[in-house]
Amino acid sequence: MAEILVNPSPRQLVAAIEGNMLERFRLYRLWPEVEVHDDEDMLWTASNLPFAAFNTVHRANLHPAAADAAISRVVERCTALHVPCLWWVGPLSRPSDLGARLLAHGFQSGGEQPGMAANLDRLPSPAGPQGLVVERVTDVLGLQHWWRIACDINHRPRELVGPAARGYATMSLAPNGAVRCYLGLWHGKPVATACLVLGAGVAGHYGVGTLAKARRMGIATCLTLATLADAVTAGFRFGVLRASSEGQALYSRLGFKEYCRVATYLWPGPGDVRPHLGQG
Repeated sequence: MAEILVNPSPRQLVAAIEGNMLERFRLYRLWPEVEVHDDEDMLWTASNLPFAAFNTVHRANLHPAAADAAISRVVERCTALHVPCLWWVGPLSRPSDLGARLLAHGFQSGGEQPGMAANLDRLPSPAGPQGLVVERVTDVLGLQHWWRIACDINHRPRELVGPAARGYATMSLAPNGAVRCYLGLWHGKPVATACLVLGAGVAGHYGVGTLAKARRMGIATCLTLATLADAVTAGFRFGVLRASSEGQALYSRLGFKEYCRVATYLWPGPGDVRPHLGQG
């Protein structure tokens, strides 16, 4: 694990935002159903699972003269596997016109998200509604609950639950593991999710969501603060995340600031494949 960042510059935070996400996908190598290739020109994952989250491209560092051929190889690989693909374009991706090239090859824009960071020492203490308990997931049954709630929140198919829970069991159940999943239980029922990824010197915060019936009660805020407090206990000083349009205002209130933008591009796969994102 990289040295924990204590007083990073804005440039270091930009690198950490992208680097933390890369650490998450590198951990997929622990998952027998997913291949991980950390090549010089890109990091990519591949599987036979028809969910874009498991068939991805990151950290593209392509010479302009070679970029189109590299994109074509990704499309050919996903066509052979019969799966969709999600290509992440971050602040360190090259060439500078990569997004336009992906669109020309049949990818669809998934929009941009702000990459944000905050000093965890300055966050307030968690305080949620009466009856809310935040628990770290420690077994496979808990992971199944976690993914079931995440699928319902994000309108993903329940078929994702089985393979995702199997994969995350290899990544997140060790007591000192780099991936930590959390459930928000309201009066004993799971209603919210969050995930920490400890890597690249920072704590990455992902997968935050609340079921519709439990929204507007401060549950997402409490879950965010409780999980990041766990990161502070583990020694981390800075947190990073990618914010949805709904979540950006919440994170800004907590002290997170935008340092970059991260875009996604979806190749939907062959015509009969449902391109479930499953981004997490």
